[in-house]
Amino acid sequence: MYTRAANLLTVLLVCLLIAAVAGVGRPLSAQAAPSPGPGTPIAPSSSAPPPGFAGMIGVFFAFYFVIILVAIIFGIGGLILSCLAIYDCARRDFPDPNTRAMWCLLIALLRLIGTIVYYFVVYRKNDPPLQQARIPGAPPPSPMSGYGG
Repeated sequence: MYTRAANLLTVLLVCLLIAAVAGVGRPLSAQAAPSPGPGTPIAPSSSAPPPGFAGMIGVFFAFYFVIILVAIIFGIGGLILSCLAIYDCARRDFPDPNTRAMWCLLIALLRLIGTIVYYFVVYRKNDPPLQQARIPGAPPPSPMSGYGG
């Protein structure tokens, strides 16, 4: 739904930009007016766009493009993170199955916000501390081995 609306808005704005640059909206008399002779002062036409108008439209479209690009990146990133969080939630052991269902619904409905809440409330809280890998049959490391001693 959002993608269709964004595409429609983009096409509409591009058409307006082309019309503004090409001068489609100007009256026919202003387009086909004969050029005055040398030394004749030219009165500004009221239907002509102000100077720098095309540059302003270009800046607007660059800003619009950046906003759409950021929205797409956040949307795809949020979708990936939500899928990973739902996968983790489905595999995690909760004391009650209703808790798992509640977390899965929260992540699915709130997307990025639900994923961030899940990360800080469940995922970080239940992570086991990192341990050093041990070679089977090797003696256990001394408590001071990690301190340069």
